[in-house]
Amino acid sequence: MPHPLMCLVEIPYSTATPQHTLTPASRSFYNSAPHTQVPTAHTVGICLLDVSSGVCRAGCFTTADDPARSALAVALLTSDPSEAVAVRNSLSGATVTLLKQHFETKTAAGPGFSSSGGEDSVPGGRGVGGHVPGVSWLSPSAAGNLLVSPTAAALEGSLSDEQLQQLQQIAVTAAASISAQSSGSVASSRVADAAMTAVLAAVGVAVKQLQRCSLLSDVLPTLEVQPLEALTARGGMQPG
Repeated sequence: MPHPLMCLVEIPYSTATPQHTLTPASRSFYNSAPHTQVPTAHTVGICLLDVSSGVCRAGCFTTADDPARSALAVALLTSDPSEAVAVRNSLSGATVTLLKQHFETKTAAGPGFSSSGGEDSVPGGRGVGGHVPGVSWLSPSAAGNLLVSPTAAALEGSLSDEQLQQLQQIAVTAAASISAQSSGSVASSRVADAAMTAVLAAVGVAVKQLQRCSLLSDVLPTLEVQPLEALTARGGMQPG
């Protein structure tokens, strides 16, 4: 897949014991951290979209198993995306740092690279200031409920029934794979929910970006949703 568009989301979930659950505010990407510090991990959803062919590969990993985000680093290195897109103020500092390092290196490699620029290419990582080359930010209002809905409802009207079924199956498979690695039914349930949301939302960000660039009507009819295989804590990603 030559220089795809990379769309990312980051979904927090609690790793605390049952009596210390996340508050509703702490689950939202758009609110500040809760007053009581709760142990959390993140599930990072990744969608690689080849606009020319319509192939869309989606998957996720959890920082509970991969705190260094090596899976993301390998995905960046292997796919060499032309641009990354995320919802403003939704990514952790560690994730934004990896993106910044990749695209700064890409920029320094020579001519032919340009970031999207524009109104949404502005500071956006949690606590991370300054322009991030190669990263375009969707506003929370443009993203709507993509990051908080555990279903594909937000994508209805954009994707066909067949495409929705493909996406939901990929999300279910990714959730089952990740939750199988977690310990305890409560933790397993939380990480499964986060994984489902992460996969669905990453594809949703891609759809929103296509809409923003007036490309949705051109790409959507041939859009083929595929799993992003072997996106694991070991940092392995099989070529698609």
